[in-house]
Amino acid sequence: MCYSKEVSLIAGGTIFSFSTINFIKYKLYECFKGFTKSDRQRQMILWLTLGYLSIGVHQILEFFAIHLESHIIYKFGLISSISAMYFNMRATESLLFKNYGSRIYLLLIVLCSVHIFSRDMSFQNHHFYIRGESHFYWGAVWMLLFLYWNFLHLFTFFKTKKKVALLLPFCSLNLSFILSALYCYSIGLYQEVNGHNNLASVCGGLLSNFEIVFDAPSIWCVFATLQGPLLLYFSRFVYTRDIFNNSAQNVSVKYPILLTLLLVSIIFISLPLFSALSYKMILK
Repeated sequence: MCYSKEVSLIAGGTIFSFSTINFIKYKLYECFKGFTKSDRQRQMILWLTLGYLSIGVHQILEFFAIHLESHIIYKFGLISSISAMYFNMRATESLLFKNYGSRIYLLLIVLCSVHIFSRDMSFQNHHFYIRGESHFYWGAVWMLLFLYWNFLHLFTFFKTKKKVALLLPFCSLNLSFILSALYCYSIGLYQEVNGHNNLASVCGGLLSNFEIVFDAPSIWCVFATLQGPLLLYFSRFVYTRDIFNNSAQNVSVKYPILLTLLLVSIIFISLPLFSALSYKMILK
């Protein structure tokens, strides 16, 4: 049962719809509601919308990659997806009144793009998502950017006690990440304990032949459609409240960087516990 082409089109269209609604909502508040927030706060909403939209572009490109069997389109979809983290970091910098590494994000994304276009990459139409068999390094960079961004918000919350510091990442990406991680690791653990055949019989083939390294990123992108209503909620939250001033700019990046590297190492070491692959296959 392969639904990934149809799901990619539906998910991409859903994300496009929520992004358009959020942009229109922003313009309505700006024009008709006496919108007087700072330029940084206004930019933050637009950056978040662009980040969410880039995931929608990724989903649409997955549809065309499958439909046209195009590896070039597939690669552009991967780049569009990881670009979401650049836009989200720009939103964070607008919120916190300080540069926390968006230029480095952009550099890493460019280097990752060069890597992607310098090699052959294979993918499959698989259940309700695309199975990518050559994207480990892309996924590792994605995770580094995502975790550093989250730890930065976490330490900002510890310093300021402002819930907006946790609300921004939760409403833009974290809910879908948590749900997809629970989904993927649960299947991976069940598969490791009970074997692939039992899983296939229980799930009627929908979740059979699951491989967390190859499947999890695309599953997360599908789950990202759930972020749309939360993004609308967060935009209203920002429009109707005074949030940060420039007192939030003194958050150190040292501990977010160290914890990011530690957690990525733990994830990498633990992968064989949930995967049938060897490190050699993962790093090919």
